[in-house]
Amino acid sequence: MRKRFPALIAILFLLPFCRAVNPQEDGRQWIDRVAQAYGELQSYRFEGATKSKIYGFSNTSKTTPFVRYGKPKENKFRYQTGIGRSVCVIASDGMTTTACLGDNLQYAQKNSSDIATDIAAFFKNAAGAYLGSALPGDYSVLGPKISRTVILGREKVRLKSTRVDCIVVEAEIIPETPSLHTQTIRTLWIDPDSSVVLRDIRHFQATSPKGKVFIDSTEEMRVSSYRINEEIEDSVFQFTPPRNAYLSEALDLSYPDSGLAIGPPTDTLQLSDLDGRSYTFEEMKGQIALLDFWATWCVPCRKEMQSLEKIHQRFKDRGLIIFGVNRESGQVQSDFLKKKPFTYPMLLDQNGDLTRRFNAVNLPTLVLIDRQGRIAAWEQGLLKEEELEGLLKPLGIQ
Repeated sequence: MRKRFPALIAILFLLPFCRAVNPQEDGRQWIDRVAQAYGELQSYRFEGATKSKIYGFSNTSKTTPFVRYGKPKENKFRYQTGIGRSVCVIASDGMTTTACLGDNLQYAQKNSSDIATDIAAFFKNAAGAYLGSALPGDYSVLGPKISRTVILGREKVRLKSTRVDCIVVEAEIIPETPSLHTQTIRTLWIDPDSSVVLRDIRHFQATSPKGKVFIDSTEEMRVSSYRINEEIEDSVFQFTPPRNAYLSEALDLSYPDSGLAIGPPTDTLQLSDLDGRSYTFEEMKGQIALLDFWATWCVPCRKEMQSLEKIHQRFKDRGLIIFGVNRESGQVQSDFLKKKPFTYPMLLDQNGDLTRRFNAVNLPTLVLIDRQGRIAAWEQGLLKEEELEGLLKPLGIQ
């Protein structure tokens, strides 16, 4: 008995640290702690950088520093991101909200105390593409958006003056449109003492119904220093226009390169058909657009176009617009189409802008745009008529 006594003491000592836990419940508890902590912030200052990588329709990678200030209880906010003349600033002093884009030296203002509504209006409901998804306000409402969580363990995150041993939680986000083939995983490094997120990696992937990955993007946020619930001078939230900047009613936005993943609008794309008519997706909001990339020499394209013509005749009055997209000259297309019964519009793409934008290297390629102007599906290779109908059904075309 004497020999077993030390071992028994050791077991009793370790029991509190070895209790069985449900990783999913425990992960949700940490998400709830984060939401509560950010919801109760009296003030904050976060400094760090965001890094984005996009592979799909376009391949890009960039890193951008940021500084964020806020007095949530007083509805004051300041966010500054970018370097040099490419600085984006959003500032609200509690009465007026200002958004300024350094690249084009313009800024816009709204006399309102509703910061979230003002930002949504400035950036046409796509603020996440400009500001990132790791904002304090996002964390406070993250819980309902999550389908599952799991604790991955502990890992240290280096700040400017120290290293913090963080809890690492992986969370899967519920898709906005469940019928679409997307997955978003967020991995959060949480300071266990303050419940502040010091690192956040958002991984988004979109696949075609056949399992082809056409978008794979990663956005990472790293905090280098932070202060919470300390006094912040009111002067921080005042906006001073840069030299030569001018006040505009609305920001002239050039949509950031996001690989055209499902979600971002495609409003700025300009389309022109063989008859000289121009189209924009902004004008087609509320309708479904199907882009068919083809060539006169492509035998599978011609077979698919026969099915597309049948679908065009069946659904053209039900909110579906089909466009053929071809890089050949208008004369080559016109000569070919004289002998064919295709009646949907054919778009010119001789400079290859649309082809590159939608990664339509292999023909045929189909891109489906939903009623909000977002990419809903992307397919390469010959599809049968019933397969085409299967792409349209989740969007209400049947």
